[in-house]
Amino acid sequence: MMLKNVLFPVKGNESTARLADMADFLKIFNTKTISLLWVGSKKKEKNTGFFEEVKGLFSDLGFETDFVQRSGAVADQIVQYASESGTDFVCFVYKRKSPLKRALLGDVVTDVIRLSNLPVFVYKRPFSFQKTRGIQTVMYATGLSDTDIKILGYLKHKNLKADELLLFHAGERAPDPVAEAKRVEMAYARLTELEQQCRGTFARIDKKEAVAVSITRAIVSQSRSSSVDFIIAGKSDRANALEKMIGSTAESLSHKSSCPVLIVPSIYEGFPGTALSQRREDEVCHG
Repeated sequence: MMLKNVLFPVKGNESTARLADMADFLKIFNTKTISLLWVGSKKKEKNTGFFEEVKGLFSDLGFETDFVQRSGAVADQIVQYASESGTDFVCFVYKRKSPLKRALLGDVVTDVIRLSNLPVFVYKRPFSFQKTRGIQTVMYATGLSDTDIKILGYLKHKNLKADELLLFHAGERAPDPVAEAKRVEMAYARLTELEQQCRGTFARIDKKEAVAVSITRAIVSQSRSSSVDFIIAGKSDRANALEKMIGSTAESLSHKSSCPVLIVPSIYEGFPGTALSQRREDEVCHG
């Protein structure tokens, strides 16, 4: 779980109180360096005083901080600079925007999630979060894919200090009772395998499986009922036709979740390293 260096795109009008909240939460990841990136046209003046204030704020909170200015398309510049600078992840402080406004004007957060090969963290202050106690419950919303292999590194890392882990999977109901029973059995078998991989890292691990028409809605509902402080979810690069039109679960989760979300991109096929990857290969070979 290498989340030490974060790229934080800023508009120049963010609330410094919210930025301080975000910075406190980033300490959970053991983040050390914050790179501020402002993207605007050459004709548009940046608020120099604001950026100096933010740099001072983050420095006072113990972060190394620098500032970069670029011009061009905002999402493209964020993704390009993140790749060039060797940052570990990109972070946004979420500001609500209506679905219609996002559709008409576009949305930088959604675009960066779609385009970036790096994890994207979307910060929303969880109701239960307190600096003195950190996070209590983290949810891994799993699609039971090879992305599990990569995310295990985040869940098991010593810097992620949480008491409870909720392993949650939501899927569509199978067409008949026999197929549905088999689907549920396979889902719990894979959740149990994830649980075994994470034992010793958390004081308590729960597993839940749900049937859902909307995967995003199921994740959000479960996170609220379980008082989750923080969600980790994977991003698939193999979107179907519908997802290409209306957006993936990862993209919609960044907007609809009521707590912070870390979106982790998928890995290339055949990634070795755990029993999970071998099991996927066996299922392909013998299925």
